[in-house]
Amino acid sequence: HYIILNPTLGTHCAAIYKFLQKNYALSPIYYFRKKTAAEDQLRKYFTDADKNTASVPLKIKYITLEDTVTTDQLKKFLDSTKTNVCVAGSMDANFSLALARQLASLSKSYRSVVIGMPTWDKVDFNKAAYRGIEIIYSNSLYINNDNRLVQHLNNLYKLKYFSRPGDLVFSGFETLYHFSHLLSDTTASFTNLLATKKNSLFGEIDIQPVSNKQTGEPDYYENKKLYFIKRADGVIKG
Repeated sequence: HYIILNPTLGTHCAAIYKFLQKNYALSPIYYFRKKTAAEDQLRKYFTDADKNTASVPLKIKYITLEDTVTTDQLKKFLDSTKTNVCVAGSMDANFSLALARQLASLSKSYRSVVIGMPTWDKVDFNKAAYRGIEIIYSNSLYINNDNRLVQHLNNLYKLKYFSRPGDLVFSGFETLYHFSHLLSDTTASFTNLLATKKNSLFGEIDIQPVSNKQTGEPDYYENKKLYFIKRADGVIKG
């Protein structure tokens, strides 16, 4: 049984689409991208979500920009009377972050929410260049510092190693804890075991089968649980 704990890019895109439906369905939504094969695949994930939605499809305007993003390019599309929801539809960090910085520079005239890809988790958005906009991205891990176990581990690392534990400390510990408890349970079926959420420590694990379209049988199992991280002027919320 093959289990993927980090949700795939397609899962992230489908979740972002649903997030937009839930929170910004009435706002103008702009999807900015470059013209490359990788960006074509990324856009396909969004158009697939559009076709498969059980709700009202979003009215997304897909816009292809040059490699260099300028404020003059962006002003042509933004609405000064509404909140502009701008999706950075690219895995190219230079392009996506340039888009975020240019939108931030226009924030006094155009209010914007920027939706990024999961790779944005490693970006330092505390810099002044990103002030004035809301930045949101999906992530499979969210460490809530109000969690008592998180506080305990932070204090332990500070005393023993004079540092803070990285994300892999939390995800690795939780993975071993979760699956060792599943292995010790011999009373339930494999599928029912994977569906359990009782062995989570820091967040949630939601493992679901991904079926083969031809056979209907599971090709693999994937953790579908995602969090959305919002950063606005130095404040972080999950």
